[in-house]
Amino acid sequence: MKFIPILLLALAVACTGSDGAVESYRKACLAFQKKEFPQARELFRRALDADGSLLNARLMLSKICYYEKNFTGALEHQDRILRENPDHIGALYWKGRTLAVSAAKDTEAIACLTRVVEQDGHHVPARQLLALLYEKNRKYADALYQYQSIAQEEESLINARANLGILYLRMGLKDKSRGEIAAAIAMARATGLPVKNLETIREEVER
Repeated sequence: MKFIPILLLALAVACTGSDGAVESYRKACLAFQKKEFPQARELFRRALDADGSLLNARLMLSKICYYEKNFTGALEHQDRILRENPDHIGALYWKGRTLAVSAAKDTEAIACLTRVVEQDGHHVPARQLLALLYEKNRKYADALYQYQSIAQEEESLINARANLGILYLRMGLKDKSRGEIAAAIAMARATGLPVKNLETIREEVER
């Protein structure tokens, strides 16, 4: 029965590697948020060494390369992810963004970003970049469609905040209601959407 201790040892090593990957990834994300890129890079690499299937760690390495203007390195990481998972939304988006900025390969960038919105129609950053690329290439109808889609998305968010404000009012949470309505009005003004109905709701809240 010697195989049992060996099996247990193998499982322990596997679990330790997985836990180490998660902890390194967590610390790396904190360093990334502080823009401590050298430390973040080392920790993301450590996470990958512990768990090579952690594709998001490789994606973060591509972001570090991007922000350091090492676009070749960024593309290498993105392509490696896409070889393992061709539908990885993060890699597709960042590849499209990298291509658009670094190599002016608009056709390839558009192809990547189109695949993003096909999988996630609510991916506003991808739609924004698509709109800019279409506009740059004088494909105005395509650009208009993307901008209109973004506007509908933002309008839905505004309506959601307004409805949340009304719900808070009905629950007797007037301060929270006031805050949500104010946020909805600010968003509407920033995007050029009408605010008359929202202001009427605010008046009701203030009564």
